[in-house]
Amino acid sequence: MRDAYLVELLGARNPWLRDTYNKLSGFIHLSDRHFQHMLMQSVQTPDGIRKFRVSSTDDYVPVEHKVNLVRTFSTVTRGLVQLVQEWTVSRERFGPPDVLRERFKLVV
Repeated sequence: MRDAYLVELLGARNPWLRDTYNKLSGFIHLSDRHFQHMLMQSVQTPDGIRKFRVSSTDDYVPVEHKVNLVRTFSTVTRGLVQLVQEWTVSRERFGPPDVLRERFKLVV
């Protein structure tokens, strides 16, 4: 399953998910979000030089943002688990494993 497909499925029940995914995926895949974030944390000196740091810490991110992020991932994870549970209940009507492997060209 690809991200876009899961966002489409889960986004139907959770409309906020598409926008959230688009914003947060920029932190996973190197993007302008990384550079914007880095520049927001930088300091410009009076002579126009911009000083910034690259760090493995996130001490500048407010705790409430971290909590919201964890809640978002928790909600998405619960949605994905529910989607898988629904699929496992109805899976039999799509045929036995060998039919599904052939249909979706799966190699096991």
